Amino acid sequence: DRCNIDYVKNAHIDSNCSHENIYLTCFKNKKMTFDEAERLVYKKLFGPGIMAQNARNEKRGHKKRNKTVEDVLRNPKTAPDEFIFQIGDAEVQEQWDLATREKIEKILLQAALSTAKSSRKERSGFRVIDVAVHRDEAAVHLHMRGAYCAKDRYGYWMPRQRQALEEAGYMRPDLSRPISRYNNSKITFTNYLREKFLEKARELIALNDIDINIYDKMLLRYFL
Repeated sequence: DRCNIDYVKNAHIDSNCSHENIYLTCFKNKKMTFDEAERLVYKKLFGPGIMAQNARNEKRGHKKRNKTVEDVLRNPKTAPDEFIFQIGDAEVQEQWDLATREKIEKILLQAALSTAKSSRKERSGFRVIDVAVHRDEAAVHLHMRGAYCAKDRYGYWMPRQRQALEEAGYMRPDLSRPISRYNNSKITFTNYLREKFLEKARELIALNDIDINIYDKMLLRYFL
């Protein structure tokens, strides 16, 4: 969200339009910031597992290995992951009238959330925490952040990307080759999100009486 944004350092953001952005979290409290929502999710979902791991560390004489929820939340390996969805580039979006823009923004949100929901297997996989539709940049786009959830051997939920994705059925592209930067479950998951998002977006565009041929040509784009 834009709570702590420095508009001087981010000149591409139009502060006059920031109030038009859409912010949603997995909680009913609409005043909750993304930082607050992510911290609360990590505390509720992963807190018990982190405390249990700390207790085992201390029992084995490895207290220095202990972590707090904040440590896990801020660690790049376990922090919330982020995906960005966008329909059309800035040049194309400039051609839309207000009615079309409003329709596309709704489609953007619906398609992204539908994609996230379909990606989960029971509770394993990727769980969405917050979503933001940014209208204050050159092109309207959506940020979706969430956590990878998998149970450890003791039955506690922990933020484990590889385990969460593999248990949800997202195996690395080439099982005959070892895991690497170009051969891992995240690649498979990313491809799945891209395909499902495009599929759902095209479906919703057709339902909203928008010429699908026009929007197929305008680059239905998905970013990471």
